[in-house]
Amino acid sequence: NTVRIIVYIIRSTIVMVLLMMTVFKNMSKTVLFDKKLFFNVLYLSVICISSMVVTLTSGGNKSLPNFTDIMVRSELLLAISIAAYLTIVVNRWDRVRSTLLANLLIAFEDLHHRLLAVLVRDKQKNQSEIANRVMRYTRLTLKLLFLSIQEDSNIQPLIECGQITTQEKTWLEAAELQTRPFIVIAWTNEFIKSLHLSGLDISSNTAVIRGGINAINAAVKTQLPYPYVHMLYWTVQLILFTISVEAGICIAVDSYWKENGDNLYRPTDDTVTWPASSQTWFSYNATLIVVGSFIFIIFAQCILTLTEKLNNPMSKEDSLMSATSLDSLLVKNLEAIHSGFQSYEDLDNANASKLALVGI
Repeated sequence: NTVRIIVYIIRSTIVMVLLMMTVFKNMSKTVLFDKKLFFNVLYLSVICISSMVVTLTSGGNKSLPNFTDIMVRSELLLAISIAAYLTIVVNRWDRVRSTLLANLLIAFEDLHHRLLAVLVRDKQKNQSEIANRVMRYTRLTLKLLFLSIQEDSNIQPLIECGQITTQEKTWLEAAELQTRPFIVIAWTNEFIKSLHLSGLDISSNTAVIRGGINAINAAVKTQLPYPYVHMLYWTVQLILFTISVEAGICIAVDSYWKENGDNLYRPTDDTVTWPASSQTWFSYNATLIVVGSFIFIIFAQCILTLTEKLNNPMSKEDSLMSATSLDSLLVKNLEAIHSGFQSYEDLDNANASKLALVGI
């Protein structure tokens, strides 16, 4: 029997370790693993322990203040304050993703569509080279937009992956970070002009692209009024501080009455079975307060951390919008447009041959 128990314990331990590893792996990209969140929770835990120690050493653990009204009002204030802020931040994040960036990608695709239509019509021999160069400029514009919002001026990786030349790098480095995407748009416009393609004017397309970039910059870089954000942050911190102090005092009081509170608790209903020992009840009460306060603190801190990350939807956070993913989507769409024009030319010639054979 002893061997079986040991084997059972070992198996259970292995299962629990594997389960915890799976949970931590899946949650490693969430706000629960944010360093700032960890230090905030640690700070509030120290406040809780400090209030408990002060209560015990001062002898104030023989009576429990009524925190109910204070906490209900505080939690109501927290709900009202943070709900509006979270709604604004999430709506702006969704507007950048589903409207502004989507419209910018559509403008890029429309530019290529118009260019390829003229190249195929004029039967340009080097249409693939022209399309590839414009595609490179388009991808470079999108990448520089992300870098400008992330305030990253390093464009050396773009040379290493072949997206810019050494001469282009020199011109881009000489320009301000926020103006770099507009320089590449100008390059695109002048390159297409130099081809002297009749019937092709892309000024309207480039105007839409510039407008899209300006709209994204305005949405991301124009934050809410600082006094409102400042007030909200410190309101939440004050409420969490109060909860931590309350939890520490409650633990101190329950630790006293657990030993000295016999016959001081009564069930409100005689049909309810209560613990035979008052120690069980007071231990349960203290555990409930600690666990409830900890969950509430984690929730509130997670909301603050989440809103802070969502303030910039195009930052370098792995959990937010990825420049690489959008670049891959753009490349696939542009290649599909190019392939569509090339395949239609072959299909049109084949259909013309079949119609000629049947005498139509």
